[in-house]
Amino acid sequence: MTRTRDLRPLAFVFLWLVSAALQGCRPSAQELPAEIAGVPRKTLVRALAELRAAALRSPDWQLDRATRDSILASFGLTEEAVLAVAETRGGDLNLMARLWEEVDSVLRAKRAETVPGLVEGHGNGPGPAG
Repeated sequence: MTRTRDLRPLAFVFLWLVSAALQGCRPSAQELPAEIAGVPRKTLVRALAELRAAALRSPDWQLDRATRDSILASFGLTEEAVLAVAETRGGDLNLMARLWEEVDSVLRAKRAETVPGLVEGHGNGPGPAG
């Protein structure tokens, strides 16, 4: 009779090591470029956050072209500029993940300003979850 070995502890260690290695590969905020495809990163992040916020306020979570173009124009951007970012740097998953983290951070800050005392992770609004 052969014995099978429980590989779960080894799998856990392997996953932990891979996770640690991937975290080390992730660029820090200082390493992110100031411009991406000719678009200032901070402007891009604020514009994407505003587009996302507007979509979330919409009944069907969609934006019509006029609203989208108006929001982009308020940041001095065009659809073509945003598409150029996606086309030239969209394959850089680390960069795209960091950009989305920045967008999410802006959205969270806006939400905290809008709903003071919001307990993160609870849908109950202000105050402790009940």
